Amino acid sequence: MGGNSPFWTRGRLALAGILTMAGIVYVTFPKHNYPKEVADLIRLGLKAERKDTPDNYERAISFYLSALEVAEHLDMNQTCDEYTGLQIKVGEILERLDAYEPALLMYNNILDNGIVWLQEDPRRAGTMSFDKLVRYLRVSVRAAEVAETIEQTSANLPMLGMWIETLQKRLPDNYTKLLPTHIMDIEQDCPIPPESYNFPQSPTTEEKRQFTHVDSDIEDTLALARDYYATLLIQNSRPGIGYHIKNENIKLMQIMDNPWPRILRTQVDIASAYFICYERATADNTLDRPLESRIAKSDAPRYLELAEACLKDALSKMTAIRGSSDETLQYSVEDHQDLDVAQALAIYGLGVIEAKKTNYRQAMDLLKEARIRAMGCQYPELVDKIKEEWSVIIEHLNTDRVMDADAIADAMEYLGPLTEATSDK
Repeated sequence: MGGNSPFWTRGRLALAGILTMAGIVYVTFPKHNYPKEVADLIRLGLKAERKDTPDNYERAISFYLSALEVAEHLDMNQTCDEYTGLQIKVGEILERLDAYEPALLMYNNILDNGIVWLQEDPRRAGTMSFDKLVRYLRVSVRAAEVAETIEQTSANLPMLGMWIETLQKRLPDNYTKLLPTHIMDIEQDCPIPPESYNFPQSPTTEEKRQFTHVDSDIEDTLALARDYYATLLIQNSRPGIGYHIKNENIKLMQIMDNPWPRILRTQVDIASAYFICYERATADNTLDRPLESRIAKSDAPRYLELAEACLKDALSKMTAIRGSSDETLQYSVEDHQDLDVAQALAIYGLGVIEAKKTNYRQAMDLLKEARIRAMGCQYPELVDKIKEEWSVIIEHLNTDRVMDADAIADAMEYLGPLTEATSDK
């Protein structure tokens, strides 16, 4: 339950136009700001790329890299839209070729260039165009996703946090009041209150009316980036900070009138933060890595209850959405995908919780349902997690003998379909 979340930000940010805003679109039109020598090479790359095969991607990237070399030779500004757009294009093609480390290097080079540009004159942070700020934030999200793919998340977390903070500082004061958690203060985790689960409150009509909005594209990018950043914090030993950021984000998303499937996906992540606190409280000294923050063992049952309450609340809202035809009709394909993923994760989480409470029959029923939903929304990573959890349950059944031999045999037999589902990915 504390494992990786799906990279749901990637598709949304691509739809938001990460490449278009960077300037690469101009190479397909007669008017653009590339020197002729650079533009000619880019056109050759675009022509090769259209054939959509690995060999042609290799050819395309050779043209793009040559274009970058020529641009550098011509002393082209490395923070201008055109140069950055070309770098993004290289990173995108490298990802298609599964060359994730070179892609990450390219994205980080873009971000480093932006940081150097800001550091040359501190006043620039207050004058950089919002288009550029949003572009850098989107690139930092993409870089963090690639870093997560190759298990180098910790190196890119500060970069993502820095660009989120840079954008937030440019927004009206009502954002500061709504989002008080300091994004960059992640050296030590902060506690999650174990007293009660505060169901995410909806903003009042007056709060919505008085809120000063900025461009929807800026708001959407900020909310997505903050949410992904908080998810990474939860997964990387900072569940307390991630919890607080996600709670703030839920209110921001409601003020922005984000669709409920996206909000509920965030609520499921809050349950993960509670569950990680439970795991910390029950951990002993045999762990391979030291605990970053210790939690009283006596608080463990409470954190498990909080995770369960959070998931059940989210599921009840999902059920209400599914039952309302008027509400579901207004959702996009991506919203429905978010809802499917959130529901599968929530049911899986409840299954894990029941297993921790040694309610193995209920746990297995929930995991079976979660597996069906995970396969339905094409989420193989979750199928893998379910298989792992199922294997752990079988170990406990064999040790504790809390079920009869036939039931244990049935549980072991079910591992077959789980293994087949994993191998068919």
